[in-house]
Amino acid sequence: MANRHFYFSFENLALVESDWIDLVERFRQRGSANNGDNPAERNHQRERLDGQAIIYEALFNENAVNANAVRGILTSITGVTPKKISYDTVAGDNLVTTYTLDGVDSLIQSVFGINGATWQESRVEVISYLAENSEEWEAAEEWLI
Repeated sequence: MANRHFYFSFENLALVESDWIDLVERFRQRGSANNGDNPAERNHQRERLDGQAIIYEALFNENAVNANAVRGILTSITGVTPKKISYDTVAGDNLVTTYTLDGVDSLIQSVFGINGATWQESRVEVISYLAENSEEWEAAEEWLI
């Protein structure tokens, strides 16, 4: 797959703190770090107030942030074998994947705007999500305009 500018998030359900911190940091290293004309294409994040969810925006290689890539990173971070990490994906306006580690739902990944959505379509979806969950994230208009 190609590079695409979009938003995605992770929500920690049951990862231990050190594994959550490692996951967040690994994905801070992904995506574009270029200094091109569009600063929004550079990887940047917004953490939820409780620190248990994060939204990323950047120009990402979709293969580096898909379900199989996340599963591989979870294996590396947690030491849980790939056979004991499963995931279930539900597609609607967004692509939502729940990762189960050793029988425990542990992580949710949401890709805002699916099927090759444009940056603007992804942006509209993340703004809608933030507006619906503003108490947990602060008001959407304080971050994305």
